[in-house]
Amino acid sequence: MAAIKRFFRDFLGRQEVVEGLRFPKYPFEPKKVPSKEQLQEFYKLLEDDKERALFLMFATTGLRRSEVLNLKIEDIDIEKRMVIPKSHRGRTKRAWVSFFNEECQEVLKRYLASRNDKNPKLFPLAEKPYGKFSEKRMAYI
Repeated sequence: MAAIKRFFRDFLGRQEVVEGLRFPKYPFEPKKVPSKEQLQEFYKLLEDDKERALFLMFATTGLRRSEVLNLKIEDIDIEKRMVIPKSHRGRTKRAWVSFFNEECQEVLKRYLASRNDKNPKLFPLAEKPYGKFSEKRMAYI
């Protein structure tokens, strides 16, 4: 709609054609944010350290989904509890660093110690988007 209005108004000089065009008004509906208790219940349902570490990375770093899923092991300084990605090429963040809490640090150490693959990604995921999530846990998503 905005493109049409701009085209007629600015390029064709026909303001009268688009004067009556209005954007539809949508009522504001706030997002439903899970409570602290709901998040704790969800966390208790996680079955292994990989899932716990992934959850805590999201919860404590404030990183976006693609940023967390594209992290490499070398991007993490576990002792300083710091995330410094070397491969970020986004337009919205030029250079950045983030931190995670002590609980995440402990779970990450256990998770990394249990890994037996050579994948450089911190959280290599299966092709199925939800892997082995149970029905009970899917209800929270």
